[in-house]
Amino acid sequence: MFDVTTQASVVESEEESVSVQETRLKVVGKPVIRVDGLEKITGTAVFAYDMELPRMLYGKIHRSRFPHAEIIRIDIEKALKVPGVRAVVTGKDVSDGLRGRGLLDTPILAHDKVRYVGEPISAVAAETLEAAEEASELIEVEYRELPPVFDPEKAMEKDPEVVIHPNIGSYKRLKAQIYKAVSDPSRPNITNYFKVRKGNVDQGSKEADLIIENRFSTHMVQHAHIEPIAVLAKYENDGSFTIWTSGQNTFRTRRELSDALKVQETKIRVIALRHVGGGFGNKGAGHIEPIVASLAQKTRRPVKISLTRDEVFTATSVRHPSVTYIKDGVKKDGTITAREIRLIYNGGAYSLAGNVAVGNSIHAMTSVYRLPNLKADIYRVYTNEVQGGAFRGFGAPQIYFAIESQMDIIAEKLDMDPIEFRRKNLLREGEKTAIGHRLLFDTIEECISKTVEAVKLNPLPRKEGKWVYGTGFAISKEQCDVSFPSMAYARLLEDATVEIWTAATDPGEGIHTVLSQIAAEEMQIPIESVRLITSDTGLTPVGTGASGSRQTSQMGMAVKLACQDLKKKILAVASRKIGIKEDALQITAGKIEVVQSGFGVAGQTVQSSSLSYPDLFNPGPMGGSYVPEEGTMMGKAIWMPKTGEIDSETGQCSTDRAVAYYTPVAQAARVAINTETGAIKIVEYIGAIDVGKAINPLNVIGQNEGAIAMGVNGIINEEMVLVNGKVLNPDLKDYKLQSIMEQFPIKSIILENYNPDGPFGARGCGEAPISPVGPAIANAVYDAIGIRFFDLPITPEKMLLALKKK
Repeated sequence: MFDVTTQASVVESEEESVSVQETRLKVVGKPVIRVDGLEKITGTAVFAYDMELPRMLYGKIHRSRFPHAEIIRIDIEKALKVPGVRAVVTGKDVSDGLRGRGLLDTPILAHDKVRYVGEPISAVAAETLEAAEEASELIEVEYRELPPVFDPEKAMEKDPEVVIHPNIGSYKRLKAQIYKAVSDPSRPNITNYFKVRKGNVDQGSKEADLIIENRFSTHMVQHAHIEPIAVLAKYENDGSFTIWTSGQNTFRTRRELSDALKVQETKIRVIALRHVGGGFGNKGAGHIEPIVASLAQKTRRPVKISLTRDEVFTATSVRHPSVTYIKDGVKKDGTITAREIRLIYNGGAYSLAGNVAVGNSIHAMTSVYRLPNLKADIYRVYTNEVQGGAFRGFGAPQIYFAIESQMDIIAEKLDMDPIEFRRKNLLREGEKTAIGHRLLFDTIEECISKTVEAVKLNPLPRKEGKWVYGTGFAISKEQCDVSFPSMAYARLLEDATVEIWTAATDPGEGIHTVLSQIAAEEMQIPIESVRLITSDTGLTPVGTGASGSRQTSQMGMAVKLACQDLKKKILAVASRKIGIKEDALQITAGKIEVVQSGFGVAGQTVQSSSLSYPDLFNPGPMGGSYVPEEGTMMGKAIWMPKTGEIDSETGQCSTDRAVAYYTPVAQAARVAINTETGAIKIVEYIGAIDVGKAINPLNVIGQNEGAIAMGVNGIINEEMVLVNGKVLNPDLKDYKLQSIMEQFPIKSIILENYNPDGPFGARGCGEAPISPVGPAIANAVYDAIGIRFFDLPITPEKMLLALKKK
């Protein structure tokens, strides 16, 4: 375990207890400098936004001005006359294939109807960006406005006045291991509905001494990744496509392109550039790839579209706004006897990756507390707003805001300490959750203890002048599901370089460095001798990309196993080359050594000796090198732990393993409130997380701090403001983001308890720290001023109004 307090990169203290095995680690567990750091700090890193191709055309999209309307007519004649324009396409000119994750409902371009402000209607390709923009503005669309619906609770009513997708019953639904979509024909605006049923809630409520019921809501937040979305496409003579993207998931993007274009996946090559300028989930879905591909096919020339910041805000995806109704039955001694939850996600106009959030939320509801009786109904609902999609934490921060706020409310009514109330109801090691997952290697209680200890070390005053102080706690767990295999190749070159081939993408979290460390450790070579080949569906094996905090644990395991497979082949080749049995050989410090004499394959006596990796290769007659009888030295591996299937009617898992593991988090927010202005100041934020093994401690601390800072900013600063479906603040001028001048001290407490489902015991940690931030701040605000906020965000304006009202 080590803990650090950071503010302007100051490290307060560090301590680490390691096992005997860990003392032998040379690269893993060390704060190695990022392998891509030099390119970034020197400005030589190339992002998709920077990329150009020979003969490339520039694309621009014409978008809807209305939240809900029929398209009567599209006039492109003026656009076609703009000098330099090479193509203008509308819905009738492109494939009518639909795409999405789970539910296929999204067209390439709107056909007969638009469903949100910003929906793509037409697209232009031209010799210059200026010509494309001019032509796009000249496209004329005649609409017949339809009544919109923005309230998800109204949209989900039976026989609603507004039906956003009348043909939803004909849309294709994909079944995955963790996901089943269930629709109700009488409520056609529900895109997904998931249930959890455990025990008897009515009976549990009768056994309770107290019933507490509340409503909570969360708001719309944008990802605000630094690099806007950019895509390049080239149509080949054989009818195939090559796509360069700023995205997070090349294989998922290829699948969506295949669905949209109605082209076999093998005819589509998707390449994610080595450098991706952030994503946080928004780049996990293909937003414009099918449009760019369609323009490339039409013009027979490469086409690039780079979205503006305005377009990223209004026409990609957002974090789902939500409404949660939660009702608890508790005994006087603090035992929870029943819990009932009704959770509604505002899904916006289309699905993208949003449907999976419904399934993910059940883990947040069930993985932390012992709930003998649970009834949960989770909905994702269409509205005429920009669509909800994947966002860091993916469905969990919304429900944790309700649950962890509710836990403090109940503790106060019972006159119990909120930490002790939580501890009393915690699931313990070996127990099953309400969905039947058996908890193993669970360390949430240790996270809580370390957080409480850190709070005690720094007592705050209750009041100083106009400032009042408060501390709030919250805990959570982030699931690491297994919905996709992770594969890796490890190839040895004649100069002792090891190439690692994976579908990993690095939108900033440092996975390229982590995988390099794992390979260097396993192959016992310097990290400088590891080379990565990544994120190219034409070259690299299947993998998830940056999604669900999977890459370190799942892709990392694949890389580790691929290196082990490569080492077996190295020993086999060395055995043949020097005539010694394989079990007498071992790899040490990048060399093959004879560990026992006299183990010749034909019984002859052989003295101790060693080979280097290059010694295994023979020079080729016309250059290059090869390995006799092998040709190429390559190891391969796949990692996909078996988990059960979750029933969509009951939420019960078919086995006692619903996910690979959970990452536990405990946090404390220390706030100061200005009673005259309503200003909110974070005095200190403490975040404990168990990462199993910190492959790179600097990366882990960065992920913990980054998630906390992102969460805090989303609670007290950020909010997308919509009027009649139109975003009013779609840029970084009007959308309030925290600057470095407003950064606050964060104390990271990193626990390292071995996790068998990760390389060297590692867990994923990129998303987990964001989930408890909302309730931790809300609980701290209540502790300071006695005002409970049930609706996010908690802005200074809201604070001042609440103080005046009080």
